[in-house]
Formats: sequence, C-alpha cells, structure tokens
Amino acid sequence: MTGEFTYGLRRASRGELLGAVEEIQSHQPWLALLGGRGIGFATDEIPVILSPGQRLDGLEGATPLTPTVRPTNETPPRPQGVVALRWFEVETKDWEEFLDLSASAWPAFESAYDANILGLFRAPDTDVARALLATRYASLAEWERSRRAIAAESGEQAEAGKRFRRRQEITKKTIVRVAPPL
Repeated sequence: MTGEFTYGLRRASRGELLGAVEEIQSHQPWLALLGGRGIGFATDEIPVILSPGQRLDGLEGATPLTPTVRPTNETPPRPQGVVALRWFEVETKDWEEFLDLSASAWPAFESAYDANILGLFRAPDTDVARALLATRYASLAEWERSRRAIAAESGEQAEAGKRFRRRQEITKKTIVRVAPPL
C-alpha cells in the first residue's frame, strides 16, 4: 500500500457536534470516533483517521501515519461497537521486535475475543518510534475482558500473552482511549 494516512482531532462544541459529524462523514474518513462519548477524550474531541490524499479543515494535531502490517488497503473498516486507539512509544531499535510481537499475537487475540485489529500505524520518527493501534471491540465490556490477554499463561492465548508481556516490557509509554465510531 502506498500513501500516508493522517490522524488528528476535530473539535466541536455541543452545539456544533451534529454539523461537525455531518462534515466529517461527508469526507468518508478511514475512521472517525465520537470521542466525547468515549473514555479518555475531551467532550469536544472527534478523533479522525483520514485515508491517503484526504484532507479535513480544522483537524488539530494532524500527524502523518504509515500503515504497517494492517490495514492492507485503504478501504474504511466501518466498525460496530467501540474502537480503542492506543498510542505506543518504543525505542527505535526495538521497533521491528514490537511490530513482530504485535502481529504474531493478533490471531490468537482475535480468536479469543470479539475484537479485530483495524490497523497499526507508525508516526514519523522523533527520538522514539511512535505507533497508533486501532482495535475494534464488540463493546466496552469486551474491551475490559480482553485486558486479561496479557496475563494468559495457558490455552491458545498463552503464546499471545507471552508476546504481549514482552511488548509491554519494551514499551516506554502507552495511552489508550476508547470511543464509539461515528
């Protein structure tokens, strides 16, 4: 796949929300969430990921993102339920291991939970490698249930748990926010 995606926040006060949502939807972004109705976003935040070549006026903190092993195309996922956006920071020297640990753990994770990895994107290098992981969950309860994956030590989840624990060891910093899709 060629081209960079873009992540940013569109702000909209309560009175502007409907108009902002309609504007964002008219651009058919790769992904947009109702941030203010989720966890970890301010009430006026609408997180948006644009496909390559898309532009949206008023997008704050626009960050170019390079897709890694997912997504494999630019088709918007149109998820149901909730989506977790998790930012990771790892040492640049650990990036390839981080990517391999993530991708190799996903099949067991997705088979154990009602969840799908929508994409893992890399932001431009600074002093660390930054990545944004977008994961769809059937519900907030399913997201909470999936937190057990890192501790799994038996069954098909054991190998994924081992990989997630190692990924956690090499992660310098992470933050997750969860919200329903537009």
